[in-house]
Amino acid sequence: MKLYIDKECKLCKSFGEKIKNYEPKLEIHNYQKEEEFIKLEYNGETYKKFKAIQKAVSLGGQKSTLLNIIVSLPKLVQDIIYFLISKTRKIISYFLPS
Repeated sequence: MKLYIDKECKLCKSFGEKIKNYEPKLEIHNYQKEEEFIKLEYNGETYKKFKAIQKAVSLGGQKSTLLNIIVSLPKLVQDIIYFLISKTRKIISYFLPS
């Protein structure tokens, strides 16, 4: 199982570390510059963006109502929300505890 994230982003690193606590076999990699989105490879499947986040959270034994609502929205709406969050992730990171 491999998770590709922006390792320079505090928000992304925190997410990866939290999931790794539940899934010790998880390998965390820095994503490729041409693919600036979170990606999860699990059991031969590749999950991207919110689907990757949802799958990783569920592997950690957690549930997220907000995440389930987002992934039930049309793909275009999901992509817009993901774009807005991903472009402001470093700003959001400033508000996370150290």
